[in-house]
Amino acid sequence: MSLARRYKVVVWDVYGTLLEGTTWGNFSLQKSKTYFQNKRLKKIFRNYGIRALEGKSSRLGLIGKNFWRKWQKVIQKKKNWGIKNPEADQLLIWKVGLSDFLKKEKFPGSVFEKTFFTVEQAVHPAKVYPDAVSVIQHLRKCGIKQGIVSNAQSYTLKHLEHNFKKLAPSFQMYQYFSKELIYLSYQYGWAKPHLELFALMKYRLDQMKILPYETLYIGNNLIQDIRPAAHFGWDTLYFRNGANFKKSGRVRLNSCLEISFLREIMGIVT
Repeated sequence: MSLARRYKVVVWDVYGTLLEGTTWGNFSLQKSKTYFQNKRLKKIFRNYGIRALEGKSSRLGLIGKNFWRKWQKVIQKKKNWGIKNPEADQLLIWKVGLSDFLKKEKFPGSVFEKTFFTVEQAVHPAKVYPDAVSVIQHLRKCGIKQGIVSNAQSYTLKHLEHNFKKLAPSFQMYQYFSKELIYLSYQYGWAKPHLELFALMKYRLDQMKILPYETLYIGNNLIQDIRPAAHFGWDTLYFRNGANFKKSGRVRLNSCLEISFLREIMGIVT
């Protein structure tokens, strides 16, 4: 019997599903100090005209340490307020943290944004899963809208587009993903598996007259992705990409389909 289903919307997780890579949430204090001392990052700062730190590995290490501590402080403060699964805008923390070390130099906000994105690329190199481009192209040809509900930061969509372009140079983010169907954790202060991110998407889909069974959510973590998506009655597809399978493999949802390769989606979604 064919598993093919007619969906109106496919909603994606990003890290571990579309992109193979990690985020700052998986970064340790010691690693942040070490990474910020390497020559590649010194070159990044120099390229953007930030010369106050040139040749000062110890200060570069302190930037990483300072950023990480500020990040942890914001998250802990939100937890103290009773917020479960809190999230913070890392770009704002980056601006404050870097400004502490560059008090005598004035830079436009765009420089902070560009350095943050470039540093993110250097610290956490990511790549698109091999099948991702052909799958999202297939979904578009089928007339299916695509959205995102993911733990993510202000650089994530740019990061995603940058990596897609490596495989498909003409790729444009909003040709494939609908702006009104993108909900990222940094924008709202909640991280998955907090239900609020999924509730926002559910509200939008209700406005579009799209029913739960016409929605498919694809993620790589049973606890953070599949369980909250299933809570709202959406069909779910668990991308068993190896690492997270072992981590969350004890959680089982009987109605959840599983795949090992993204290309399998083309046999499920028509």
